[in-house]
Amino acid sequence: MTQGTCDKTQRTFDCKASLTDRQVLAFCRDGFLILDGVVGDSANQRTCAYLNGELAPDPNWVPDGMSRDEVTRIANSNEPSTIMLE
Repeated sequence: MTQGTCDKTQRTFDCKASLTDRQVLAFCRDGFLILDGVVGDSANQRTCAYLNGELAPDPNWVPDGMSRDEVTRIANSNEPSTIMLE
């Protein structure tokens, strides 16, 4: 497990870098990372189903000032931001 310090007020985590410079540039260019063997097929399938609108949103938390209805509305749009709440 990576050791580091967590600043809960700023929602940051200071730890050893987990990506190389080349991986960061690939992400900036492509907009995604492929992490072979890191995320299981089941999680990938659920993610695809969620993004395809086949699974209803079920957020772990709803940010202050946002309602569950708003999360659902955003989840059913082309804005991918609500997947981070799952």
